[in-house]
Amino acid sequence: IEGNLCFIFIIFIMATQEGFDPNKLVQIIDKDGEFSDLERMKETLNGWDITSKGFDYFVVAILGCQSSGKSTLLNLLFGTTFPVMEASEGRTQTTMGVWMGRAKTQSEKEENILVFDVEGTDSRERGEQHASFERKSSLFALALSEVLIVNMWHNDVGRYNAGNISLLKIVFELNLQLFQRAAGPKKTILFVIRDHIPRETGLDKLKAVILKDMKGIWEGLTKPEEFANSKVEDFFTFDFTALPHKILAEEEFYKSVDDLRTRFLDASASDFILGADNNNHRTDVPADGFAVYSSTVWKTVKENKDLNIPSQKQMLAIFRCDEISNDVLKTFSQSLIPLRKTLEAGELVSDFGEKSSSAYKTLLQNYDLQASRYHKDVAQQKRETLSNTANDMMISLFHLQLQKISEKANVFFEKVLNESLPSDGSAAPDFARIKESVTNSTLNFFKTRADACLVEGLDWNYEHQLNELKNSINKSVGVVKASQLSKLVDEVKSAFNVQFGKNFDRILEKPEADMWPKVRSKYTEAKNKAVQTLKERIQGFEANEEETEAKVVELQESVFQSMKKRFSDKAKYLDMLLTKRFETLFSLDEQGLPRRWSPKDDISKVFLESRQKADELLEHFTVVRLDEEDDTKQFLDADKGHYDEVNPKNIILTSDEIKVIQDRFYRDVQSIYKQAQRDQENAASSGNVPMYMILLLIFFGFDEFITLVTNPFLLMLTITLGGVGYVLYLLGMLAPARVVVENLLHTTFHQVQEVVGQQMTQYHRNRAQNQPNDDPNKKKQE
Repeated sequence: IEGNLCFIFIIFIMATQEGFDPNKLVQIIDKDGEFSDLERMKETLNGWDITSKGFDYFVVAILGCQSSGKSTLLNLLFGTTFPVMEASEGRTQTTMGVWMGRAKTQSEKEENILVFDVEGTDSRERGEQHASFERKSSLFALALSEVLIVNMWHNDVGRYNAGNISLLKIVFELNLQLFQRAAGPKKTILFVIRDHIPRETGLDKLKAVILKDMKGIWEGLTKPEEFANSKVEDFFTFDFTALPHKILAEEEFYKSVDDLRTRFLDASASDFILGADNNNHRTDVPADGFAVYSSTVWKTVKENKDLNIPSQKQMLAIFRCDEISNDVLKTFSQSLIPLRKTLEAGELVSDFGEKSSSAYKTLLQNYDLQASRYHKDVAQQKRETLSNTANDMMISLFHLQLQKISEKANVFFEKVLNESLPSDGSAAPDFARIKESVTNSTLNFFKTRADACLVEGLDWNYEHQLNELKNSINKSVGVVKASQLSKLVDEVKSAFNVQFGKNFDRILEKPEADMWPKVRSKYTEAKNKAVQTLKERIQGFEANEEETEAKVVELQESVFQSMKKRFSDKAKYLDMLLTKRFETLFSLDEQGLPRRWSPKDDISKVFLESRQKADELLEHFTVVRLDEEDDTKQFLDADKGHYDEVNPKNIILTSDEIKVIQDRFYRDVQSIYKQAQRDQENAASSGNVPMYMILLLIFFGFDEFITLVTNPFLLMLTITLGGVGYVLYLLGMLAPARVVVENLLHTTFHQVQEVVGQQMTQYHRNRAQNQPNDDPNKKKQE
């Protein structure tokens, strides 16, 4: 809608300009190929105020197949009123011969544009006479115009006849011979690709195909000697644009047309096609002589024998060879159906090359058998066209076959690679060699099967698919390589853990003040060995310096975290370690013997000293001290603020966690302290027995002593119990032993009481059952 409104607005502005009649058109060449009235053309140009412009004017012409929308496009671009086809009445010829119209820009510097609408090629109305007129009218349009628009459908790109390749070849060659001069102005050829679907084929790819065709045409031309070494870019500038479908994508179509119209009519546009300062593309024919020049050009074109229609024998050959081609193509197409069904079903055709070659060879043999009787050149030309058509029909199947081969090659690669890697899941020691071997095997797998699919005589190749396979392999190799490198790092880390773990456990069995210097030494030794091992083994991966350095950093970080985790795991039971260390310091004297608390011992002093030394162990678990400067820092003292100076990743226990462990530790040692106080009290009480009590004990116990000495059993029992008591006394465990004995006696008493109660209850129950008739009063008394 937006595009239609813009177009209506432009037409309205043009129609209001003085002296401009948008409905006025002039037929330059009529349908019979005759030049129209020269005087009338002069009068028209004079009425349009063109003849006074000198060299300041442009000529734009359009070529294309009949009913391809050429006239419609010109009307939308330049506000002309060329007659257009009525689709509801069928696809018929509307433009006959060559017509001329005029357009004006609305830019700051006004440009005068003459627009030529040329009869469409391949028209049904001209029948077999179309070739001669197409060549003449196309050469005439090219000779006169600065910009030649080639209007073509997107699905005709890459086709020989439908893409106007054959027509442009002849036109280029004759233009070079008849009208081109050295250092003459360049011409712009604008390819307008209709009904374009961007997501199907990008404009860049279509552009590349057309440019390749243009260069191929130029290289195959018979050039005059002065242009023998010239390039097509020396004479032509190629431009490209694409238009969506006019009906199915109407809004996008008018938007694209509006953008293209701006390029023609807005001189301020950066991509202005008719650039006023682009002198290399300006005409060198003055405007007042353009009508005579046009007439002379048409006369030269019309009289050139190279543009005449073929002889009758050639015409017959063309007709029959076309019929033969159509007949053999039908049979050829049927032979391809099984191949297409198999491939579209997702399966691989095992003998694709053999079947395709056989079908193609049979196609040409059947054609040659019938076409060899006709004009040799025509038959050969049609044979080439037939071969191109067959190639177009088979190439899609060939690409499908290559796709299936690529899929199988990828599966083959994965299988062979997995089989080549260690079965135990460890890192491959020679991954680079494995990768090279498996990659070469996979590429050979693909090439062998792709070569078998080629058809002799057709220019097929699989470079694109091979490159895609290489890219796919490289991606897979990258993933596997990363996995293998990770395994390598894990293996080296495991070796580090084994070596460092033994030393770590030995150091932390009895942690001392020099714990961290020892840990630091063993850690550095194990880490350096791990890094060296990694650098040696990573050479089997052909890793570059950057990859090696990244893995070294990863390993260093990993072993650091492993070392830190060991401390973190120990820290989970740190309160038990502290308690054990405290008990050792508190319960043993300087000689390592168990303490016997006497009344003279200062238990509180020993307790505080032991707890302080135990706290020193807690200090070692605060942060990782890989820097010698950290050995002198105390992190338990919150007032000194050393926690703020530490990298967070080095912290083993936070201040809050340390506070929890300390509180739990202090609670645990309180019971040990109280037990020591009880032992001291017991020792004090046992040492205050009066002498007279001892004498009385000897006097009254003399008989029992004699009895004990004379009875071996009682003597051995007394010696045994006395030895046990003495050992408990030395160990300071008399009080705990007393508690145990008291508990044991208490438990035994209750068990005996319970058994006796059960027996009595059972006795009364049995008696009641055996004497049912006893006197109730007697029973009650009992």
